Amino acid sequence: MVHVTRWLPTWRGAILRSALLRLLLTGLLLVPATLAAGDRLLQASAPTMTRVFEALAPELHVLHLALATVGTQRHVRVQVVLARTLVRGGLVIEAGPHQTAAASTPARNGLLAPLLAALAVAAWPLRDGREALTRLLLCPALLAWCWVDAPLVLASTLWQPFAQAMAPGAVSALAGAERFLAGGGRIAVGFSLAALVVALARLLASRETVPIS
Repeated sequence: MVHVTRWLPTWRGAILRSALLRLLLTGLLLVPATLAAGDRLLQASAPTMTRVFEALAPELHVLHLALATVGTQRHVRVQVVLARTLVRGGLVIEAGPHQTAAASTPARNGLLAPLLAALAVAAWPLRDGREALTRLLLCPALLAWCWVDAPLVLASTLWQPFAQAMAPGAVSALAGAERFLAGGGRIAVGFSLAALVVALARLLASRETVPIS
């Protein structure tokens, strides 16, 4: 028992050192890559972000969505028009070219959650090499969050004035989600994505290969 008790701290220390080493190496690799290629990735994702925006706020039609320089920062900028006439009670907001609006959000905000998720996945204790390979293959899927973050924030920003006009004092689901992200929700999203990747990787890695007869 004495030998086991003495061995446990060493075992835990080895796991911690291994996790910190993986975290450091992943950070040295991913952080510069995110800074260098993040804008190009987001620009290439503009068509997908457009479709996500219109799915989140179907009352708004996207005229243009692209990266733009605002001050010294790169932003995702969108210009929209009201897609259809809104009617509630006696209030009517007519659709038309005059009902246009634009908004922007810092481009790299959308990269924060995937980056945190990838770092957390790298630091998470490993069971074996098969799980490590499975995690590595799953990590690119984390970038899908980039298609959601900016459209959600922009849809909330542009839809909220119409929502307030139609129902004063009401808080839309989009506005609630946008406030969650602005209040640190991207960190929660990042760790949730990491937990999902690790759980899925362990599930896939633990499956036995079934021979084909």
